[in-house]
Amino acid sequence: GNFPGPLPVVYCGGGATPDELLDCGVAGVLVSANGGQELLSVDQLSEDSQFLSACTNALQAGIQPVPEIVIADATAKSWGDDDMLKLFETLQTCLGNQPAAILITINPESDEQQEVSLPSVPKSLTKQLPILGSVRVTAGENRMGPETARFKKAGFTGTIMRSDCVPGFRLNPDLDLVGQFWSACIADLKS
Repeated sequence: GNFPGPLPVVYCGGGATPDELLDCGVAGVLVSANGGQELLSVDQLSEDSQFLSACTNALQAGIQPVPEIVIADATAKSWGDDDMLKLFETLQTCLGNQPAAILITINPESDEQQEVSLPSVPKSLTKQLPILGSVRVTAGENRMGPETARFKKAGFTGTIMRSDCVPGFRLNPDLDLVGQFWSACIADLKS
């Protein structure tokens, strides 16, 4: 296609009503399972009334929910193809439909941990829907390319760069530097 468009807009915030999102042209909304906390078991999804309600409200408004599943590094180490398939089947059952995509966010064991473990994603699953991974490495020193390549090698079909990637995220960012960062990212993605 003609990168960077057409790209669906996925809302990743809180507080907006489905009607407000539709007025802005949003096609999907990120919905964090378990209140954005680490999921200890896939079985928790069917008991998460807040998550299920948010997904149902989005679907009724004509917006695709994109479930975000947050897991610990230790969980990611132990998950294999069967666990990812169980996650997909559970989400499909809970939502009554196949989600548009699934975002997997892996929390490191400590703030010093540079590289999180990645669960393997079976090809049979990636043929059905996009499985995305959260990239949280700080930009610079050629870290972004190798990090996204790790996700691809594990079977993920795409990645989402989180705010942690943006230079100066935790401080008061220099908007010129941030603009240069995104220009470089887009140029790299085009190649």
